[in-house]
Amino acid sequence: RRVHGRFEMRASILVFALGVAACLAQSHRDPSGYTYSEHSVQKPYMTAGMSVPNWDIMGHTVVADEFVRLTPDRQSKRGALWNNKPCYLHEWEATLEFKVHGQGTHLFGDGFALWYTRDRGVPGSVFGNQENYVGLGVFFDTYSNHLHSKHGHPYISAIVSDGSFVYDHDADGTHQEVAGCQSFFRNVDFDTFLRITYRDRTLEVLVDARNDDSWELCFSVPDVYLPQGYYFGMSAATGDLADNHDIISFKVSDPPPYTAEEEQAVHEQEHHDEYIPEEHNNAPHAAHHAAPRPHVSYPEQSSGGSSFMFILILLVVVGGAGAFAWFKFGPNSRKS
Repeated sequence: RRVHGRFEMRASILVFALGVAACLAQSHRDPSGYTYSEHSVQKPYMTAGMSVPNWDIMGHTVVADEFVRLTPDRQSKRGALWNNKPCYLHEWEATLEFKVHGQGTHLFGDGFALWYTRDRGVPGSVFGNQENYVGLGVFFDTYSNHLHSKHGHPYISAIVSDGSFVYDHDADGTHQEVAGCQSFFRNVDFDTFLRITYRDRTLEVLVDARNDDSWELCFSVPDVYLPQGYYFGMSAATGDLADNHDIISFKVSDPPPYTAEEEQAVHEQEHHDEYIPEEHNNAPHAAHHAAPRPHVSYPEQSSGGSSFMFILILLVVVGGAGAFAWFKFGPNSRKS
């Protein structure tokens, strides 16, 4: 009996050790709950039919073995990847693995966007998508359009729109955002991870941009309502400035269960939250955001394009004038 008891004890210890090892082996970047394959994309991307299951490839998007490239590091490109299955989850978590890189050291752009919107696949000037979208846009902006920005770039921000306003190009959307943070994800030697959690009408964004196996809070915003039945998507566009915008993986899953501290915080927040009329046209809504400002229209090109072209034209004009003066009044002119 003692031998049998020792065997059971050792077996229990072994099972416990294996459980601990499995927990340690699981990366913090893995989805917290059940992963919904119909809303996710990961390697290997393509099937035998040369298509990405449940996703539509648009524009200049290229699917390679190791990434889905929305745009190459070339001018005037536009690409998108849209899920063709509407998401009916009441609460969800989305984990994005991506890489933004290119040859530019001073001039590059513009970034890309992650979407959860009512409509899908509508081209436009907001990182390749339509301006008056309905839903959530999370923007990974690498180029500043205005000199008096209160934050640096690259910059991650979120805008919840009911379609009543258009993206504000003159301020990179910062006057319409619900929240944002600076994150140095461009031209690093490793992939960057971003996690969006939407539950109990709270939108939380975490970033792992330092490759140190930890999440850093970008922002957490209460009183956000996102309807069910919208589509996930990613898009990017280049103009006179460019970058490679690569999607490595995107996984939609159930959010993690609340900890005791989080449950207490949610309970306390419920007494202060602003009521969001869910039945009001079933429209996306965020109670807390910056006040909109007058929209300034720009040509459908990279946000840094106008200043870049002005400098280029100025250099050509000055160089031409200098060459003309040299040939007319230089040493060779005296020989005539």
